Amino acid sequence: MEIQLEGQYLYKLNLLQRGPSGNSYRNTCHVVKNNITIDSNGNCFICNCDGWLPVPVGQVDDFDSFESVFESDIAQYLQKDIADKKYTYCSTELCGVSHEDVCANPSLYINIDNSCNLQCPSCRIEKVMHINGEQYNKRLHQIETVVEWLHKTVQELDVIMSGNGDPLASLICRPLLKNWPLDKHRLTLHTNGLLIEKQLKNQPVLDQVNQFRISVDAGSAKVYSQVRVGGNWDTLIRNLDFVSTLKKPTELIFTVQNNNISDLENFCQLVEHYKFDGSVTQLDNWSTWGRPGFEEWTHANGGDFLHHDVLDKSHANYTYARQMIQHCMTKYKRIRYTPAIATRLEL
Repeated sequence: MEIQLEGQYLYKLNLLQRGPSGNSYRNTCHVVKNNITIDSNGNCFICNCDGWLPVPVGQVDDFDSFESVFESDIAQYLQKDIADKKYTYCSTELCGVSHEDVCANPSLYINIDNSCNLQCPSCRIEKVMHINGEQYNKRLHQIETVVEWLHKTVQELDVIMSGNGDPLASLICRPLLKNWPLDKHRLTLHTNGLLIEKQLKNQPVLDQVNQFRISVDAGSAKVYSQVRVGGNWDTLIRNLDFVSTLKKPTELIFTVQNNNISDLENFCQLVEHYKFDGSVTQLDNWSTWGRPGFEEWTHANGGDFLHHDVLDKSHANYTYARQMIQHCMTKYKRIRYTPAIATRLEL
């Protein structure tokens, strides 16, 4: 089978190294058998990150159940490629299979709506909020289709919303959450945290939330205002106070970039203060930092991204970033670092 990709998917494929680096791997990936990610175009991917395996296996409307996604011709082709340890389309360094077997619970990542109340430079070049029109109606229909999947499936799934927007700000996802009908599935909310108390306090769905994953990217008000544009530090802290009373597993996320590396230790202290978990991950290039007039998906190695990617060896602050991360790795035990961090810093 010949895989034909175009636009953003071809860009993603070419952006990262694919397949084994050097010798072939003995490690196995089980994720492609039980994980699905749905992006904002309604495309389905058999991975927990559509950047790690950016090959769509079909559209939401092509399938009538969660299980049927894995039965598509493309899905089975990719599964065989991975079972044969070729990893032709996989970013093996980022997903971790280069280091160990990769396993995960059966999971569905719903990234259908990228609406958000923030405009973070690392994520988007303008504020995105779908409130009506063709895109709104299309995505609402896709959400309804996914709910039908969830009703049909017998197995218990981890349902994660959402990695490319904020489900509590989305007028498409928010009604679903407030009327969550699926008590057999575990729900993880990936959010910027600013609307948790306002939208979820005293709501029945709180009983179904298994975990909060809150993108913070800072440990102080000054840095937060730079990297989480449109956010308010005091509002964030008020919501973290609220979440701490819920006694649910909570992870704060810090994406390393030039504008926040000096704030990493403050972030670690914030995690320790709340006794949450912390996750430190690399910055990905979503084409949001580019030269004026850039052509979308075509400037992977240009523009301003390299200025912000402090984990690049050519960056002026690379040595400082490496030392800071090594220091925090040793001092703070609640923090985990993604495989990409260890790989890029050779730790």
